[in-house]
Amino acid sequence: MTTVAPTDIPSSQETGKLQVKHLKRYWNKALLKRDGKLGLDELSDEWTTDRTLLHALGLGLEQTVKYVYHTAPAFDEFEDWIIAVTGGPDSEKIARFNSLFNGGIKTDTQIEKVLSDADLAFWDENGYIILRNAVSK
Repeated sequence: MTTVAPTDIPSSQETGKLQVKHLKRYWNKALLKRDGKLGLDELSDEWTTDRTLLHALGLGLEQTVKYVYHTAPAFDEFEDWIIAVTGGPDSEKIARFNSLFNGGIKTDTQIEKVLSDADLAFWDENGYIILRNAVSK
């Protein structure tokens, strides 16, 4: 069995026509695993990223693995399948996912503060806080 070095797998920065980071890497890893050229434990630290990718695309793990393992598609075919199955990725979800590879999620809007300075001080002193009206009736 010939194995592939992890350095020979595309970078998570590489994209295709869908402009989704990590997708080409995920596709390539899946095909290598299918062909026995990449051990199941190799790159297992990327499992969370892989699952997050599929979720952002609106794909199920089982349906994706079955498709890749049964058809061994070219990358363009894989992207076409994603469009056919999902109707195309949600641009906002993909932008948030792609931001993971740019140093974290960035937004154009300021996030409203939920806790006041007094709330935080109470938390630090007592280890709990009561949030009134956190859930509507």
